[in-house]
Formats: sequence, C-alpha cells, structure tokens
Amino acid sequence: MLNREIKPDHEGHIRGREYFQLNDDGYAVINKNSKKVRVSRIVLKHFKGPAPADKPIAAHLCRYRDCVNPDCLYWASPWQNMQDKYRDGTMPMGDTHPCARLTERQVILLRLVRPAWKECRRWSYELGAPQATIYSAAHGYSWKHSPKAPLIVWTTAESVDEIPERLRAPNLVLAHSP
Repeated sequence: MLNREIKPDHEGHIRGREYFQLNDDGYAVINKNSKKVRVSRIVLKHFKGPAPADKPIAAHLCRYRDCVNPDCLYWASPWQNMQDKYRDGTMPMGDTHPCARLTERQVILLRLVRPAWKECRRWSYELGAPQATIYSAAHGYSWKHSPKAPLIVWTTAESVDEIPERLRAPNLVLAHSP
C-alpha cells in the first residue's frame, strides 16, 4: 500500500496529505473494496481496537483533519465531536456557515439598532435576508456566538481605565463628542 516510511512532522503530526489522497472534506482516504475509507478510522481500529457502540466517530485531538497519528486520534461520541469542532474553530457558524444570510458586521449593526418587527421589513430589503432572520439576529435569538452590540458611552475619559470598575462592561466603547 505504502512504499515509504511514515514519519511525524516537528509537532508530532502525521499529515495524511503527504501519503494519501484527500477527500473533499480534507480527510486522508484510501480505496478499500472499491469504497473510499478514511485512514483515521483504519489507524484507530488497528491501534486502539474497534469503535465502541457509544463512540462511533474517529475524532482528532489535534485540529488537522488529515492527521493519521494514532496519538492524535480517539473514538468519540457525536456530542464530543461537536465540542471539538467548537473548540478548534472548525464548526461552520456565522459568516463561515454555507447558509448564512448575514455577515458578522451586519449582525453587530442590527444589534446596535435593535429594530422592531415592522422595521425589520425595511432592513430585510436592504440586507437581502428574510424579515424573521433580521429580527432573530438583532434580538439575539440567532447568532448567539456573535458578540453583543457594544455599549457606547459618551464621555470625556480618554480610556476605559478612567471609568470606575463598577460602571464598566465587557462590550464598553468610548465615544467623544467633537
């Protein structure tokens, strides 16, 4: 199958792209009985045994989809795999989601304005997204990972450090009048 020795890189990862074909999702695959099989599943089965019934997914401890180092792989439940995607930033959400109708900047703008339901119709035409999508994003029902609208404070203070601790908020933005 492989005519050369497989060696880990300087971080200890064995990148499948150097030794195997990659599928459309970026995972290393081989043809087995006329079917493409992920190499990570074969490696896990060989080094750590078959997948337990409650953990059917070959997951990566590292964030490299093509890594086939047995030390970087483990059997995971669907929930664990989802948590890994959030941790690694590989979960498509916000702008990176293929079905996204809004951008992160548009959502922050909507959260500043917080339009009522009727006003969302105008925003809908302007941004090219359904009225319900506009309302949900503006009021925090969707895009929950996105930051809240900044709290704008008109002040003469030069920095947030000059504002008393009890009045500070994590999303505090200072604005100065001209």
